[in-house]
Amino acid sequence: MYPNHAGWEVGNFRAGASGCSGGPNVSYSDLLKDRRWQRKRLEVLNAADWKCESCDSSDDSQQLHVHHKRYVRGRKPWEYERDELQALCEKCHAVISETNALLDDAIGSVRMIGEPMLSMVLGYVEAIVECATLERNGFIKPRSYEHAEGIGRATGNTAERILKLGDIGEGVNVSWLETERKP
Repeated sequence: MYPNHAGWEVGNFRAGASGCSGGPNVSYSDLLKDRRWQRKRLEVLNAADWKCESCDSSDDSQQLHVHHKRYVRGRKPWEYERDELQALCEKCHAVISETNALLDDAIGSVRMIGEPMLSMVLGYVEAIVECATLERNGFIKPRSYEHAEGIGRATGNTAERILKLGDIGEGVNVSWLETERKP
């Protein structure tokens, strides 16, 4: 049985939930049987050479899964780009699923605390994502002192420096800050 992922429940979908929306009577399991998902799944597994993209295992005793790295409200399982999907062995998929569940719980706890902690955590996470992937453009515009403090903690800088740099141009180039960090 699959673990609960953001936006879907084992069994039937909740109407309007984030993640895949197959309607109130369509289960996630049914969506995974759709020919469009099966085609997308094979594309991902072929691109990964039928190996786990986390541990590089090609052990035939472990079934390979295709993991959605994130869920987007309204998307069906097959409506994701290749970089949003990952071929994983059962063991790695279980570890990532458990880690995601813990992260969801932690985020829920931070939301309960509210501002200004929420802005600081957001800055920290955005800086980590930018440094790790350069997914956007490497720049973050600080929204508040707390947001700048989170960016600073992730990059080894002070909130004051982040705010000063953020006033120039597009914002703070966090990939540059990461390489400039002193040990």
